[in-house]
This record gives sequence, C-alpha cells and structure tokens, in this order.
Amino acid sequence: MGLNWKIFGKAFGDFRLPEPEDSHAAFLEGMRRVKADLPGLGSVFIPDARFFTANFVSPSGLNRVLIPRFVHVSRNRADGSITGIRNFGLAILNADCPIVGVFDIRMNRLAILHAGFRCLIRENPDEPSIIKVLFGKYGFRAGNVEVFAGLGIGACCYGAEHYPEVKHQTVQLPLLRAIRGPRKGKISVDLGILIRSQLLEEGVTEENIVLNRICTACSPDFHSHVREGPTAGRNLSVVWFE
Repeated sequence: MGLNWKIFGKAFGDFRLPEPEDSHAAFLEGMRRVKADLPGLGSVFIPDARFFTANFVSPSGLNRVLIPRFVHVSRNRADGSITGIRNFGLAILNADCPIVGVFDIRMNRLAILHAGFRCLIRENPDEPSIIKVLFGKYGFRAGNVEVFAGLGIGACCYGAEHYPEVKHQTVQLPLLRAIRGPRKGKISVDLGILIRSQLLEEGVTEENIVLNRICTACSPDFHSHVREGPTAGRNLSVVWFE
C-alpha cells in the first residue's frame, strides 16, 4: 500500500486540542516527539473533529498554526480533510473513535475521516454519513482506493446503548455485547464492521480494505474516553502517503 498510518498514545503525551487561550506546551511537546518519530513527514494537518459533523476542511485554508511549517489545525468544525501532497500527514485527535484513511491510487489523493458513531449514523437520518459524503461529493472513486480503518474502540468495550438507534434497534447495525470495561454487558456496536459495510456500499472492494482491530479502551497504552471518562486525553492518529 502507498497508504501509511500510525497512532501515538500516552507514551507521546496528551494530544487534547488546546483552546487558543490555553497553554500549548504539553500538546507541542507531544507533536515534537511525533516529528522525531516520523522524520520524513513534512507537515501535519488536524481538522477540529470535536463536534461529529460530516464536513471536510482544506489544509490550505486559514487555519491555526501551532508549530510553524509543521502543525496546523482547522479553525472550522470538520471531521475530514483531503490532501494531494506526499508525506503530508492528516491526523485525528481521538480517544476511542476510529479513523478512516482513503487513498485514491490514480489521483494521488488522500482523505482522513473521523469515524465516530455520529459521523457514520447521523442524528438526522436524512443526512449522509461522512463516508458517503467523501465518495459522493469529493470525487473519490471506489474502484481506485486503498482504505485503512481502525485505531479506535472495539465492540468488546464500546457499550453504545446511549444512542437511541442502538437501544431501540431502529437502524440495522452490527450489534454485540460489551464484555470488558465500565460498559460491560451493554449492547455494543462493532464500529469496524459498520465502517466496512458503508465502504462496501460505496463500491470499495473487500481486498482493498485493511481493518485494524486494536481497541483503545482495552490497552493502557492509549487514551480512552470510555475507560477514563470526560478527563481522558487524546491520541493522535495520522495517515499519509509516500
């Protein structure tokens, strides 16, 4: 694959996005460690994915500069971004939500998607998922792509009964029971399978999807909102192509 990915967890720091008035010291130190670990990466762009939208934002827009020529963050709420630049990282700051990287081989274009439940199953059922938006609006061709999905929570820990679609089973979803963690016993959603099913609906072939089954809530190496609660930090999940 030309598509690359990596998650940076607690060993690299807490990547919770600082507000403009906050001290950036801890975040910037974590990003400097990332830069040292990935010396070939030119820059990293981070969409502000805290609000579960299906919006995409351009790295070339008027964005916040946290480290000149290395780390930029979108000023607007967005859960996806697209680049055509080699060794340019697109990142999501996640604490359980999976990410999806989609690389269009022929066009040399890369997208990152924040694939939290509300980005995949919209609160307004008439709104398309972020995956459908990528293929329907931005010209990615399903037959030309390599896809990576994962680096988030597994169904083993998710326990997603707080969503009415899950509790009342009003939408067809890959449902299991959480078997570990604070939500043990609750109805759970396999977000990896949900992502894969939406990709297949768009025409992506099974052999072009890599599904990573790491669970951020199982491993103490990663920040996890489910395991640690509202004070949980954030991991940095990044994709790029060479």
